[in-house]
Amino acid sequence: MLSKEQKKEIISEVAGLIKESQTTALFDYKNLSVAETSELRADLKKNKAELKILKKSLATLAYKEAGIEINIREFEGQVAVAVKGENEISIPKALVQFAKKRKEIERVLGGTLEGVIITNDKVLDLAKLPSREELLAKAVGSIKSPISGFVNILSGNLRNLVGVLSSIKETKEV
Repeated sequence: MLSKEQKKEIISEVAGLIKESQTTALFDYKNLSVAETSELRADLKKNKAELKILKKSLATLAYKEAGIEINIREFEGQVAVAVKGENEISIPKALVQFAKKRKEIERVLGGTLEGVIITNDKVLDLAKLPSREELLAKAVGSIKSPISGFVNILSGNLRNLVGVLSSIKETKEV
């Protein structure tokens, strides 16, 4: 059993992590073994995220201290909180990828995005978004495409000009 002082420290620590996080996710972890929980922690760590498993009352207080009013006690099951992450979609993506490998994560319960409470559907939608690198590659491709087309048109005109000049040369030689 934790003392009041230990509980305050945990709440303060988790609240600080929530404040630092662009995205947090709450999920029911009741069927995860210790080994699977460690694997999930490792997957999240790759994305600079952390997994916090604590009582619903402490999680609710941590969110409240972070300035987000959410009553986690209303959720069924055992609740874990994924916090921090390198960007908005890293936590949802890591959870969904882990869930695809395993069926033990019962369900994503919800979360927050930049301090606003979001539903489980929104968390899953975030996981479907392409990464920043993919979006940048698409943007560069979109910018490059018209320029490439313009260059092809110009080179096509030059090819046609060479073809016409070759035809004129051939007709004069005949």
